[in-house]
Amino acid sequence: MCDSCQPCSEAIRYLVCMFTTDLKNTGLKDLPLVGGKNASLGEMISTLEKKGIKVPGGFAITSEAWWEVIYSNH
Repeated sequence: MCDSCQPCSEAIRYLVCMFTTDLKNTGLKDLPLVGGKNASLGEMISTLEKKGIKVPGGFAITSEAWWEVIYSNH
């Protein structure tokens, strides 16, 4: 990778971390961050997997991402 591409790569990584989160790391404690449905999905994944029930993984878009879209298109 060339030097000129490095800042773009870091910026993209920053946005992905800021605007998304893995559902397996999400629970009801994250309600303000990801909303009710995503927090519940994360809670289901962590609870049911401990009982041997397979739940598909995924990611959640954060509320910060939602507000960024609203402000950018205002």
